[in-house]
Amino acid sequence: MALIVAGVVPAMASNVYIVPPEAPPYLINPSAPTVDVLEAFIQTPGMSFDSPGFVNLDSGWNDVDVNPMYSAEYGTLSASLTEDLAIFGSNPSFSVDFYAFTGCASLEPSSACPVEDLTDAYAVFFNGGSYSSYAPLTAGNLAGENATPAAPEPATMMLISSGLIGLGVRRSHKG
Repeated sequence: MALIVAGVVPAMASNVYIVPPEAPPYLINPSAPTVDVLEAFIQTPGMSFDSPGFVNLDSGWNDVDVNPMYSAEYGTLSASLTEDLAIFGSNPSFSVDFYAFTGCASLEPSSACPVEDLTDAYAVFFNGGSYSSYAPLTAGNLAGENATPAAPEPATMMLISSGLIGLGVRRSHKG
């Protein structure tokens, strides 16, 4: 039960989840010595990033929150990157996919990193609210992240609407 005072609902506090630092050797590009962008995608429904999604950032690093399920941090090249996440939600067991890039922090927005710059990719699992394990991902997994269903084109919507109107008119003249 939320207490509402003068139309204000108290803000729900997020929890900070700590992931072991991103460090070489990397899974996708083991020869890369550093990364400059780290993207994170929450996989579990009902969980979302606070704003900022990445907290306790390393010096020279910034956070950009693309949407409630997608946050990124970017900055100077780093060989040991802090990955503290501020996340809302009531599910104590959830997963977050991470993608690290080298050489694209100067792109705007930072989420525009090309797959060619992908250095590392892995899923992190939390159990009971704490880090429990990780599993490697591939560059192919990145393509499905942050995907939204395509909306029908206006011409398609107009065609469907006119067909339904025609059926309605035909039915009313028959009856």
